[in-house]
Amino acid sequence: EKEAESNFARIFETKTGVAWNKAVRGAAPKDEKYEFHQSIRGGVKGSWFYYLKNDPLGKPNGWYEYDEDNAAEVEELHGQYVASEHAGRLSTRFVRSSTSGFTYKVLLSSMTQQNTQSGKTRPIQRTTTGLPP
Repeated sequence: EKEAESNFARIFETKTGVAWNKAVRGAAPKDEKYEFHQSIRGGVKGSWFYYLKNDPLGKPNGWYEYDEDNAAEVEELHGQYVASEHAGRLSTRFVRSSTSGFTYKVLLSSMTQQNTQSGKTRPIQRTTTGLPP
């Protein structure tokens, strides 16, 4: 057990630049190192939606639900953002959609997503009812 703890502490310091016994969750990361995130508090699971307007493929304007994988990923990112008390460094994240093949810049501070290829920005919303906003 002691060896496992020692190995963990060594790897943790290599990845974060901070000794395990001095680590503070949510502290700003050192340059080029991983961040030690706050624990995500339990609570009501959210559903994620984006607002589609003037779709080039002809879909009607309205709120559309994220696919299951991306919704889970954005929910986790949102949890980290909230747990960090809305730290600016966690407000912008990138999510790759396996269904569309696009990568989106998700801006949690403004609740928008931007397609990194087209530059198109859309509003996003989180609901806890499972229903669109």
